[in-house]
Amino acid sequence: MLAWLVLFVPTIYPTSVFASPAVPLVQILVAGVVLGIGRQGVDLLALRVIIAAIALPAGWLVGAHSATCGSLVCVQGRLVGGAFIVLLTALSLGLVAVPTTLLWNRASVGLRPEFAWTALPRPRTWWQWALVILAIVAVAYLGPVLLGIPPY
Repeated sequence: MLAWLVLFVPTIYPTSVFASPAVPLVQILVAGVVLGIGRQGVDLLALRVIIAAIALPAGWLVGAHSATCGSLVCVQGRLVGGAFIVLLTALSLGLVAVPTTLLWNRASVGLRPEFAWTALPRPRTWWQWALVILAIVAVAYLGPVLLGIPPY
């Protein structure tokens, strides 16, 4: 929550706060260190990094730094841009959080996964695999259609 606030709060203020390029760098460093402190597995760390990375575009939306757009093309551009910003921020946070976790736990033993990934259900028969593939194709096709992107 603290890392989320470190990324969110400064972005809701006008752009004059970002007159210095050091402000976003300090945000990423502080949030990455906050995320890396503690005992956590690599899967939980990745989840925390992604959730914290969502704070940056959320702050821009709440702060209304740009004009409102009503066209579908504008909304699509913002969705794709927001996803790109989240991925780029998550990568930057991970570059700080993983070494912090390694130093905090004094070894890579602390990065063992915490979730029971082996307990997840897996397709065992050919028809279950066919259903999984059909679901992936449906999501890959319907995602752009629901966003209004033509399939050609």
